[in-house]
Amino acid sequence: MRAAVAPEPRAGAPGVRALLWGGPLVFLLHDAEEIASIEAWTRAHASALPPAARGHLPVTTAEFACAVGLLFLAYVVANAVDARRIGRGARPLWSAILAATLVANGLTHLVQAAVFGGYTPGVVTAGLLVLPFGGWLYRAGRAEGWLSPPRALRLLGGGILLQAALAPLFLLAGRAVAP
Repeated sequence: MRAAVAPEPRAGAPGVRALLWGGPLVFLLHDAEEIASIEAWTRAHASALPPAARGHLPVTTAEFACAVGLLFLAYVVANAVDARRIGRGARPLWSAILAATLVANGLTHLVQAAVFGGYTPGVVTAGLLVLPFGGWLYRAGRAEGWLSPPRALRLLGGGILLQAALAPLFLLAGRAVAP
């Protein structure tokens, strides 16, 4: 008996479209909340942050907005590359990695809010947008055949690591280009 083969991803399938273009939109909406509150929050909570983070404070609104802009540009470019790949029958790769990183970031916000016992920049949209988007995307990817539970766990694990590496790099880049 032959094992069932997962269907090829279709560029027009709802989950693939959401992955490619909904991910950056959810990212922008989520990060708009962070941009609006990051400077005041980091100033107010600097003493409660880990010593390694305190050396990089304060994070200004301009610096964070520049970091978000650079990361958004990278997100869109990666998704454009994936759109071409998917059009040739490949499974989503870069867009799936970045969506998993976005979901990992959303989970991080919930943990931060629990640790700080209240609001942290990004927690509202993490709960209202990012995590529901991730759940919907998971279900759509399973239904469309391009996402399995083991792949989802690998992507989420990679997203956690990627977030830990990218966040400080993009913050440094944002600081370098901010007015």
